[in-house]
Amino acid sequence: MFNTEDEILRRLQEKNLEMAVMFYHWCQRNHLTCYLCGGGCIGAIRHGGFIPWDDDLDFFMPRKDYEKFLKIWDTQEESKIYKLEYPKEGFCNAHTFANIRDSRTTQVKKEQVDMDLCHGVALDILPIEAMHRETLRGNGK
Repeated sequence: MFNTEDEILRRLQEKNLEMAVMFYHWCQRNHLTCYLCGGGCIGAIRHGGFIPWDDDLDFFMPRKDYEKFLKIWDTQEESKIYKLEYPKEGFCNAHTFANIRDSRTTQVKKEQVDMDLCHGVALDILPIEAMHRETLRGNGK
């Protein structure tokens, strides 16, 4: 049993790191590109690990790789433990991106408390889009 909020946070961070390592290696094996982003990236640079109060990790994937990930995840061995959730027709998980959840854990998010989904610790995976250089310069229409 956990005694303090700090212990709970540390266990969440450890689980997220375990999931991130698994996901990174899975992406390598499947020739998919992923990037640690958000607070996880800031924490790695600024704190040499997690931001002390952060309890999750996020990854970016180029859209092409993200779509392939969504298509093949459920055919992979990892999907037996790590359940894929993402918005699709007939299902919304209160997010606009995918996440994989460890089915051996429980972490119910307040915005998802009444939803019929796996409530395990989640790793968020977000698509990134390519943009033409001219659009970035403000010359695009």
